[in-house]
Formats: sequence, structure tokens, C-alpha cells
Amino acid sequence: MSNNDYKSILELKDLLRKKFGALIEEVYCYGSKVYARKEDTDFDILIVTVKKIDWKEESKIFSEIYEFGVFRDLQFDVKFFSEDEFKNAYSEMPFIKNILSYGIQI
Repeated sequence: MSNNDYKSILELKDLLRKKFGALIEEVYCYGSKVYARKEDTDFDILIVTVKKIDWKEESKIFSEIYEFGVFRDLQFDVKFFSEDEFKNAYSEMPFIKNILSYGIQI
């Protein structure tokens, strides 16, 4: 991941924390931006929330992410997990293990 990409993800995390407060527990970036350092691809991000959120809350968060990307010519593929899902219920899934092994916690 380039320095500019990293700065963009930090800005996004700060924006999400300002808009949604303590609901946002962690943000991980993973995928080809991180693994292969591809510049011409989207950002794969995982948002870990302190509690399970419904589709309405996911939609609000995604709208902020989308708007952030539009003004910076960035695209995002976003996944959501609650802290309990991420650390307990689904922690043995290969998807989660790969993020913890190869992703970057922002």
C-alpha cells in the first residue's frame, strides 16, 4: 500500500469515527491494495463495529464511505462484522484469518 493510500484510509477512519463515534471499533484494509500493492484497484476494507448493526446502519456508513471515495476518485468494497462476530463467532473463518495475517489494521 502506498503512503497516499494509507493516508486516505486514515482520513476515512477519522471521518467514520467523527460521524459514528464509538460504534466503529476497528478498520482493516486487505486485498490486492495490501497484498500485491496494486494501484489501479479498489480498497477492500472491513469495518468492525462494537455491536451488530442492521442494514440501515450499514447503509449510512457505506454512504459516507462512498461519498468520501467519490471526492477522491477511490472505490471501496466494504464488509461489516460486529466485534463479537469478528473475534468469536467467525474467528476461525479463513477470510478472517487472512485479514488478521495479511491485512493492515488502520
